[in-house]
Order: sequence, then structure tokens, then C-alpha cells
Amino acid sequence: MPRSSSDAPSGDGISSDTHRAPGGGAAAEPASKTGDASGGDGALLGSVASGLVSVFSLQLVSRVLTFGLNIAIARSVDRKAYGVGSVQLQLVCDAVLALSREGFRDACQRTPTSDWHSATRRARVLAVAWLCVPFAAFVGAAVFALSSHFGSGQAEEGVSAAGISALFVAAAGLEMLSEPLYILAHNMLLINIRVRVEMLALASKVCTTAALVACYPTSPLRAFALGQMAYGATMVAGFSAYFSLAHGALGPAQTVALLSGWHSVSAFRRGALGAEGEEGNDGRGGSGVDWGLLGTVATMSMKAVFKFVLEKGEMFVLLQQFSPETWAMYGLVQNLASLVVRLVFLPVEDMSQLAFSKLLASGNHTAAADVLTVMVKLVVLIGSFAAAFGPAYSFTVVHLLYGNRWSSTEMPALLGWYSTYILFLALNGVTEAFVHASVSGPEMRRRSLQLVPVTAAYLGCACLFAPLVGARALIAGNCISMALRTILSLRHASALFAARGLPGALRIRELLPIPALIVALTVCGSATWLVDRLFVGGKGVEVSRIFLAGHVLAAVVCVAVCLLVQWKLDPGFVRRVKHVAVTRGKSE
Repeated sequence: MPRSSSDAPSGDGISSDTHRAPGGGAAAEPASKTGDASGGDGALLGSVASGLVSVFSLQLVSRVLTFGLNIAIARSVDRKAYGVGSVQLQLVCDAVLALSREGFRDACQRTPTSDWHSATRRARVLAVAWLCVPFAAFVGAAVFALSSHFGSGQAEEGVSAAGISALFVAAAGLEMLSEPLYILAHNMLLINIRVRVEMLALASKVCTTAALVACYPTSPLRAFALGQMAYGATMVAGFSAYFSLAHGALGPAQTVALLSGWHSVSAFRRGALGAEGEEGNDGRGGSGVDWGLLGTVATMSMKAVFKFVLEKGEMFVLLQQFSPETWAMYGLVQNLASLVVRLVFLPVEDMSQLAFSKLLASGNHTAAADVLTVMVKLVVLIGSFAAAFGPAYSFTVVHLLYGNRWSSTEMPALLGWYSTYILFLALNGVTEAFVHASVSGPEMRRRSLQLVPVTAAYLGCACLFAPLVGARALIAGNCISMALRTILSLRHASALFAARGLPGALRIRELLPIPALIVALTVCGSATWLVDRLFVGGKGVEVSRIFLAGHVLAAVVCVAVCLLVQWKLDPGFVRRVKHVAVTRGKSE
């Protein structure tokens, strides 16, 4: 159905009522000009809610594909090779991507929604967004130099460790070429387009990696690297094809200008010459460069450095304190846990931060508080189920999926501990999403300084206790770190809402599960854990698959009972979820 220019953008185009504008592509009248603020916020929440479903679908497909690939590779390749590929080299790729793009993504999505529906204002934002590409080249060179310094020698037959690192850095750089178009799609709420491109890229990565591992089983690291390069190439091709060919999008010329950097160079040249556009030199209009946004990018990039150290700090300890075999176990545990983290929590976190950014930018703090409360309780509920049943089924999962080769190691114990960590990780993800959407530059710097002692204490304790309890020290330290960070985030949110005339907007009892569910989870989790300790865990091949099937069936029953308790005794939460995801969208 055709949509007017006052409607929120759909998932299939920039706008249905657009015109081609120089330097900015398709332009549309912002919603705020034809409707009130509540209508715009309702449309935003409706788009975010539908986008959450799309991103959830993407994560479901991606997790199934990568999960199957990881099982096949873990069963066929050497433990050491798997550890190097899944931990050490993946850290290289993650470092380039996280340090290069997080600051740009966070800064750009803090801009008002109306800026993305104005050709001149959008052009100013995109001029800054493209700078992530040369910045990625600088970061990639630094990461490659460090990885080459610490990773000398031969990684696999015929290829040095530096050569493999270079392939992973190149793969990250290739993916970064698509980042300006990703930022445009994300902020225009073209969630369906983003999901389709990422899904296609993931399929390309999985097929490439699986084919190379099957054809060249002695070169798994090169297969990992080339699969990552296939992902980046497909991202560039997919977004370029959409914005070049779709009706009402940028068109081929402007897409090439944006990807090549000519659009950004022209904007900086106009700014240097003092040539402003028709909206004047008000710091927001004009066709030059948004210097205020560039300053926000710098602040958010510094935040990204702290965030990366906080999130990946245990990897540095892991690489220094343990053998590649332990890397492999830790990597497999993270891949298993990511079924929950990436499938459920990451889409919630991404869509929540987008909603927080736009709602706070429009001044609707009441809606932002409502969304924060609902999202926090949602992830707490899911994380509580993982913490309750994860330790009791860690051995069963590892044994059924990876065989006795892995279940006879420390891996089941690591997975049990990681199941508890998921609760802390999920809670911190949503609360920090609110922080990143709401803090100013000085506040972000103060927060970064507050996290320095938290990080130092966490890494110090991990190094100290690693020789005593092994890799479990990393997970325990992560739990403590995430808990402290969550407390800081909730304090910030409470202070912000109080300053906006909403004291008590966040109540602890509204963020936690109801007492009846806590009791049900404790009883069911303890019972299944006791059965695991007495009859399953550590038995290896001695445990029959029939008994394991019965153990799994017991989990299904227990989870169903706990869900029934939540559904029957806390109907108010279900209504609040529907209110946020559906009811507000009707105001569109």
C-alpha cells in the first residue's frame, strides 16, 4: 500500500514519496512536519517492533547456519587449529570492526529521525559516516602490526601467522566498505533490507568456509579467513545493489559517490570554502560537514575502545595464560552460548538502543522509561532460565553435539558457568544501550573513567585466579564486571529520568521476575542439576542416549511449568510488552 511522506519509512524503501536530491539521495518530508510528536514516536516504536522481528529472524537463520558449521568443523579439525581460528584470529577481525565502526554507528543513530528525511541534513551525516572507511584502514594497520608482533611463526602448512592475520584484517576492511550504506539503512529503519543482505552474506560465508574445509582439510585457517572475506564482499554487493537499483533509493551515481568517498570529500571541500546549503549555517542544515556529529563520533569511538577492552579483555588473558586447546574449548562454549546471546539478546539490544536514541532525541522520556523497563525485565527473564537450567545440561549438550572427544574435557564445566554469565551479560547489554543513547560527551568520558578500575580489577583477578581454577576464572570475573557496569547504568538512567520530572520511573521490583517464578526456577533447576550430578555429568560414553533423552525431556517439562507460572501469575508484564510493541504502533 502506498505511504505518504509523513509516514515512517517502511522496510522496502527509503520513502515512497521521494525526490532525488544532490548529495543526499532520496529525500522526504519529516514526520514531525505533518503529525504531532506522539504520532511520530508511535510510528518509530511500530517500526522498531517490526524490525525486532526481522532481526530476530536473521539471528535465527544465522545461528542455525553457523552452529551447524561449527559442529562440523570442531568434529573434523585439530583442536589447536580450531582454537587459533575461533579465538586468536577472530579477535583480530573483531578488533578492526569494533574499533572502526562502533563510534560511527552510535553517533549517527543519535541524530533525530527528521535529519534522515531531509536531503541536505542526511548528506551532512553521511559525509561523516563515510570517514569510518579510512579510519578502518588505520585501525587495521595497527591491529595487524600488533598481531604480527605477538603471533610469529607458521600458522599452518605453507602460510605464516602474519599471512593469516593479514587475510583476517583484509576481510574486516572489506566489510567496512559497506558501513556507510549500513548506517543509512539502519537509521532509515530499512530493517528488512538490512536483514536480507546480512542473511545473504552469512550464507555466502558458511558455504565458502564449508567448501574450503571439505576440499582442504589441512588448511582450516585459510578457510576461516576466506569465508570472512566472502561475508564482507557480499555485504558490499548487497547494499550497493539495493541503493543503486531500488525505486526511490540513491541511484547508481550517488551510491558510487558514497562508497568511493567522493561525497564526503566534496562535503569537506564545501565546508572548507564556506559554501553552505539552502538551510543555512545553523549547525544542522547546509550541505557541508556536521562538525558536531564528528565530535560525537570521536567521543563514541573512545567509548568503543573501552567497551572493546571490557568485552574482550578475557580473550587477552586467555591467549596469554592458556594453551590453544583451552582456546578451542572457550571458543566452542562462546559459540554455544551465542545461540541465546545473538539470537535473542543482540536484536533486543540493537533495537532498544535505536528506540532509546530516537525517543530521547524527540523528548519523549516517558516512552523511553517504559521501553527500558520492559526490555530489562524481558532479558532478565530469559537470562534467569539460562542460569537455572544451563549448569544441569551443559554436559548433555556438549556430549550430544561434539561427542566424547570434547565432553571428556573441561568444556562442560565452562559451559555451565557461562550459562550463569548470560544473565549478567543480557542485563548489562540493555542498560548500557540506554546509556549509549542518552549520555553527552562529558558524561561518556566520566563513565569511561569509572569503568577503568572495574576493568583493572576484573582483569587482575582473572590473571590471579586463572592458574587455580582455569578458564572459569575468566567467566566469574566477567559476571562481577557486568554486575558493576549494570549498577552504574541503572544509576545513570534513574538520575536522568529524575532530572526530567520522572522520579521513580525505574522500580527494582518491576525489573525482576515475580517471586513465584524465582521459586519455580530454583526448584526445577536444582532438581535437574542433582540428576545431572548423580547420573549424567562426567559419565561420558557410559551414559545411554535413552537416558540422555529422558533428561532432556525433563528439561522441557520444567521449562514449560516455569513459563506457565510466569504467564498465569504475571499477566501485567505480557500486557506491557504488547503495549510497547503493538499499541503504540497503532498511533501511526
